[in-house]
Amino acid sequence: MTTTAAPDLEAMSRNYRRAHTRGAYRVRCDAYDLAMLYLSAGHPELVTPKRIHAMLNGGQCLFSAVRGGIADARRDYVTAQPRV
Repeated sequence: MTTTAAPDLEAMSRNYRRAHTRGAYRVRCDAYDLAMLYLSAGHPELVTPKRIHAMLNGGQCLFSAVRGGIADARRDYVTAQPRV
């Protein structure tokens, strides 16, 4: 008779969360990078929280961190533009 070990559900859950979630700081940095990329490429219409949230880990991240990263990118992009 063979016995199979019961799956360690707690460890499986912890590993899943680590693989499928991101920290708020990393989400904010990634959202900032994407927003700056779109702004500097001349596509400000692509800088929306909904679009960038969907691109970051398939929407499995913090929405508020995405909004914060976009706000930071817009602020920095405007201040980096030469004044005429």
